[in-house]
Amino acid sequence: MLVLPQLVQRPWRRLRRAQRALSDPPIDDELHAVRILAKRLRYAAEAVAPVVGRRASALASAAAGVQEVLGDLHDAVVAAGWLRAHAGSDPARAFATGELFAMEMAKAAEQRTLWPNAWRKLDRPKLRSWM
Repeated sequence: MLVLPQLVQRPWRRLRRAQRALSDPPIDDELHAVRILAKRLRYAAEAVAPVVGRRASALASAAAGVQEVLGDLHDAVVAAGWLRAHAGSDPARAFATGELFAMEMAKAAEQRTLWPNAWRKLDRPKLRSWM
């Protein structure tokens, strides 16, 4: 069973290293990279969960929380960028696009405030005690 924890340790170390290297405040591209690494950790933990049990499932669930928050942030940022690029010159279209842009930016801001808490849940040593 020593092999299974090692399968999860590597994605965890990469994720933790990326999280520690974030600028202050983190930029969206950095957070997107953290999201991808959280997804890899989640999949690794889910893969070993049938043998390891609840502890691996709990780690996978916490990684999914980080992945979800950062995925919502990324979606909002991408949508806002698309809206900005396609606003057009028609005043009514530009106004409507501006309203939608503001909504996406508000969503992105909300996710930026939620992400540290999701990280704290994932970073609990108890979740990794089996590794």
